[in-house]
Amino acid sequence: VPVGRDDVFAAHLDLMCLRIATRLAAAHGLRGTAVRRLAAKAAGQVHEAARRSLAAGHGGLDPETFEAVFPAGRAPDLPGGVTGWAAAVLDEGLLVPAGTGYRFAHDALADWLQGAHLDVDGALRALVHDRPGPHGPGAVPHHRVGPVVQALLLLARQHGTGRLASRLADLTHALDADPGSWWAARLLTGTLARLPDATPYTDVLRLLTDRIVAWREQRRTVPPELGPAF
Repeated sequence: VPVGRDDVFAAHLDLMCLRIATRLAAAHGLRGTAVRRLAAKAAGQVHEAARRSLAAGHGGLDPETFEAVFPAGRAPDLPGGVTGWAAAVLDEGLLVPAGTGYRFAHDALADWLQGAHLDVDGALRALVHDRPGPHGPGAVPHHRVGPVVQALLLLARQHGTGRLASRLADLTHALDADPGSWWAARLLTGTLARLPDATPYTDVLRLLTDRIVAWREQRRTVPPELGPAF
């Protein structure tokens, strides 16, 4: 069975959480099942960090939030009275200091993690369908497109290709209504380009091709994202 991008991210996250757990266990004389419990807890905390950084909008954690998720001292809700979570996470390089706060060291992993916690339909309404215009809502910076693309891809993995095909068709219609919609163009092309198999989306691709031809016939501007490279 081919190994996909999601498998690689999941394996990398498992490895990082195990290394964090091993570091914590060594500092407290723990071994065996205690290490596995710590690794499972580390994974939960990493997902909590992803959820909170997604909610922050800029993709990072302020110092107070980082301390709440990865405390330096003893935390009653973390197992075994283990201390030093902040140092272990930073020493393993999962998160790194950024400005006055912290962010995930690898943007692709951060997008993948944050996409798992995103309300994708709510995001599409806010970015595309309820906010027509060439640039979408100014409160969401363009570099945050990654988690939305990952959330769309997750939709297909969890609910089937039909669910994603419907959302991609909606984005195509939104782009037809406003070819200047940055979010519609980037979400559509970014998702299509990352599909492991585009076969289930043939109807969407035909629809998109028809609209591109129509735009050229009407002398309308074709979004640059849909140029020959795409």
